[in-house]
Amino acid sequence: MSAAVEAALIRHGLPNRVEGVLKPDPGLITEPGIKNAMAEFRHRATTAVGRVAAGTRDGVAAIFCHGGVIGACVEKAVGDVGLALTDPHYGSMTRIAIEANDQWKLLTYNEIHHIERLAAGREERHEFSR
Repeated sequence: MSAAVEAALIRHGLPNRVEGVLKPDPGLITEPGIKNAMAEFRHRATTAVGRVAAGTRDGVAAIFCHGGVIGACVEKAVGDVGLALTDPHYGSMTRIAIEANDQWKLLTYNEIHHIERLAAGREERHEFSR
């Protein structure tokens, strides 16, 4: 990687349909075992995204990933600050510039305009009717 690469992180998957599954209590994050596991996950996720960027010539690398990976990358891009972000929408795009010197910069978070345009077009043609 000779210059900046824009990593376009696109959230994939389907909404969790398991009944009774809740997000973990934020108080659990302070427990050493959970805190260490989350730090390890953030490290693995950002290392993997960094490897993709390093293997990409100038331009854009599209990375389809889980919302947790997006959250880890956003935290790194804003200076390793733990943020209370809303979950990115499915199909949304978050763009991060990654420089050759490993400087990360958040460009956008949770873009959904491409989905909104698609949904609006389908509604006009009544393709969502059941």
